[in-house]
Amino acid sequence: WTGTGGLADVAAERPVTPDTAFAVASMSKTFTAALILRLVEDGKLSLDDRVAPLLPDVKVGRTITVRMLLDHTSGLADFFFGPGIDRALLADRARTWTAARALRYVGPRRYLPGKGWNYSNTNYLLLGLIAERVGGAPFAVLIRERFLDQLGLTGAYVQAVEAPRGPLTRGYRFDG
Repeated sequence: WTGTGGLADVAAERPVTPDTAFAVASMSKTFTAALILRLVEDGKLSLDDRVAPLLPDVKVGRTITVRMLLDHTSGLADFFFGPGIDRALLADRARTWTAARALRYVGPRRYLPGKGWNYSNTNYLLLGLIAERVGGAPFAVLIRERFLDQLGLTGAYVQAVEAPRGPLTRGYRFDG
């Protein structure tokens, strides 16, 4: 039995079907965390490794560790709340963003590393870059080889890199 409900596109009144593809959105953090833990298991990384030496081209505090990125205690602001990002996102909705472009919208540090907690997409963007560096392959390849293919997740795909596995839903972002 397969059931669906709702609209894939509200304005067009296009209904969701069993083949409709949904953006993975923040569920990608679960895959990213699992990938980092696999790299730790492989001996390529430690949770207490400092981020700065792993990503020398990225401006990050010297005391921030991989563990702090994983548990959102790095103090790094979320790039999705950076000034001007909404205008930039809406200016070219079809544009695929690079990590470097997203990182330009990271605001000032929220608190000293390890001294607070805030949900921040920036942390997981950096973890993806770390995974690529120590895993020796693009993030999408690592996720596909280590999880999606092994688990038989044939309908899943890595956004912005792989082709969707069905008709897409329209993404919406609530503001306020």
